[in-house]
Amino acid sequence: MITQEIVDFLLPDFADPIQVAFMCILLVMISSTIISTQLVAKPSSWEKKWNKGTPDDDSDDLDIEHGSVTDLWHAVATAPEKVADIMPGMLLVVGLLGTFLGLGMALNHASNILGQPDAMNASSAASSMHDLLGLLQGLGTKFKTSTWGICGFVLLKITSELTRFDEKRLAWVINKVKKQINQRKQHSFDTEERKQQQLFDQMQHITNGVAN
Repeated sequence: MITQEIVDFLLPDFADPIQVAFMCILLVMISSTIISTQLVAKPSSWEKKWNKGTPDDDSDDLDIEHGSVTDLWHAVATAPEKVADIMPGMLLVVGLLGTFLGLGMALNHASNILGQPDAMNASSAASSMHDLLGLLQGLGTKFKTSTWGICGFVLLKITSELTRFDEKRLAWVINKVKKQINQRKQHSFDTEERKQQQLFDQMQHITNGVAN
């Protein structure tokens, strides 16, 4: 019984255009966020952000000297990932907006009923009271959009915990930084080795010249 009441409350009233509109908006926000992150948040996209879209030109690439791992982690985040970070809060805001809009319209309607010149006459009092009772009975449905926003908030948070795109991106950045550090160490070692070899060759050349 209680479950059926919850389901009935959560389902939109298709006769109310405000509920239908906000339900569609919230569904689009939730679905677009989940689908876009699934399609875009992957190593190839992070690599593209690292290379600034020019893999053949190293001059504009990100570098480990451009900031900490956290800075680079934020820098390679794709647009859908950035949107996904703020979308749960946006769902709450949109849900509250729908509730406030519905309540505001209901209060305006109530004031219009009470503000009619003949609202207090015996002949129209019953009609006015009936309208007000119907309005009060429908006030509970005005909180549907807020409930939908909260449900969307929870859904996106659960999806984020399951997919763990942030952790995957952080692991990718750490691996990228390690590779660059190892490459620089190897380059420094090779350079030092060449210098030592050149110095040894020069000393050997001098020794041979003195011996002759």
